[in-house]
Amino acid sequence: MAKRSNSRLGVILTVLVLAMLGLAYAFVPLYKSFCQAIGIPIAQVGTDLRRAPSGAPVAISDRTVTVRFMGTVNRDFPLEFAPQTVALKLHLGEPTLVAYTARNTSDKAIEGIAVHQALGQGDDDVVDVLQYIDLEQCFCFDAHTYPAGEAVNLPVSFIIKPDLPKGIHTITFQYTMFRYEG
Repeated sequence: MAKRSNSRLGVILTVLVLAMLGLAYAFVPLYKSFCQAIGIPIAQVGTDLRRAPSGAPVAISDRTVTVRFMGTVNRDFPLEFAPQTVALKLHLGEPTLVAYTARNTSDKAIEGIAVHQALGQGDDDVVDVLQYIDLEQCFCFDAHTYPAGEAVNLPVSFIIKPDLPKGIHTITFQYTMFRYEG
């Protein structure tokens, strides 16, 4: 009798483990479907994004968008981090250079890396617009060392592609700085 109940328990546990693995594997697509169904924008977040190819120049459009810049720091990271420019009005296809300032408030050097997202605000919705932005230079590509008590300028060079969907009038670049332990 004990042998039979042990076999049954083994089968139940095996099925349970396989079900948990299946659910873990399906979680991301299920989450994306859920968010799309109820209208929550799904932002791409990246730290290792490819730099834009320096090929043929992009034509500058007459269409303009407002671009806002935000910076936050992960909890317990001794860094003051903010954009030097809060907002700009840009033409699509126009090469743009802006910078953020990061100041280490601790008494020793620290390493940090930024992740970012770019969300576009349209007439009816907020959508991820990272695929419409060519990042040519960004401090988010690599980890950086921040010397104790010093401020560092962090440049971002980008172009907003002319094929940005028509309804989008505002883009927000959001960078979050994290401690890097690589």
